[in-house]
Amino acid sequence: MDAFLLAFSIVDYFWDCWWEFKLYFLHLTKFQWMLLSTASVLSGFLCLRGDKFRI
Repeated sequence: MDAFLLAFSIVDYFWDCWWEFKLYFLHLTKFQWMLLSTASVLSGFLCLRGDKFRI
């Protein structure tokens, strides 16, 4: 496969994913934003605790 064609297909795939991701986030409700932000904060705290956190 030609390098230019491979680079074009990777960039095209990236822009398709970006477009779908943007459309998804534009259609979130306030409740969904709340769930997303809560999950982000909780996962951040769990990552900060590291391996000391025992389940």
